[in-house]
Amino acid sequence: MKVNLNRFIFLVLLAAVLALATPTIAANKLGGGGDATTEVRSLVEKAVFPMKVTRLNIAGDYAVATVADGIIGGSVLAQKTSPRDWQIVQQAGGAYGVSDLLKFGVNSKVANQLKVAN
Repeated sequence: MKVNLNRFIFLVLLAAVLALATPTIAANKLGGGGDATTEVRSLVEKAVFPMKVTRLNIAGDYAVATVADGIIGGSVLAQKTSPRDWQIVQQAGGAYGVSDLLKFGVNSKVANQLKVAN
């Protein structure tokens, strides 16, 4: 039980750190002109270093990245703000469901595409 409690506390702390970091990270944009996959991956990995993107799904103007480093991980939602810019909208210590994506402003069709791809 102690191991599970320690892991739970660690995940709660990770979620709090990610939540507090989101406003600062949201202003981080890329204008590199590369493809969307490369741009989003680079943006997310800078924001959550040392974690790495293990899965990236892009649909419409949104992307959901799954990130991990060993036993810790989470999800990052990014939105395309112009033809060459993406910004981080939300970060969490778990996976996003369709209802979460809808709360963040993702339309129903795209939310379902992102969830199916996850």
